[in-house]
Amino acid sequence: MDCPNEGKRAAAYARLFCPMLVRAVLLWLERMGVPQCHRGDVAGQVWLNACESWPRFDPKRGRPERWLNAITVHVASHYHERARKRRENWSVRSRCLIQRRMLLLRWSPTTSEPAPWMQ
Repeated sequence: MDCPNEGKRAAAYARLFCPMLVRAVLLWLERMGVPQCHRGDVAGQVWLNACESWPRFDPKRGRPERWLNAITVHVASHYHERARKRRENWSVRSRCLIQRRMLLLRWSPTTSEPAPWMQ
């Protein structure tokens, strides 16, 4: 027995996976501040998430474009969160490197003291 939503799901699938929406996802990501150098990878993650969650799509809840936009927003926010953590980690690492460099500049091998990083 066919599901009553099956025809609507097939039409939604045809509307969803078309070249126009591929461009729309890239435009949404641009508007959400994803850098161009990462936009293709993030868009790929959007489409992967869309394919994986397609079985849960319900055409009664809204248009497929809105559903895809919600996925795009979620993936872009996840991208920005990871990028923020990468910046924080880089900031901590760079501070450690600067502190080590300062210790090296203050320490001289001619002194009788052991190197500060060996204490």
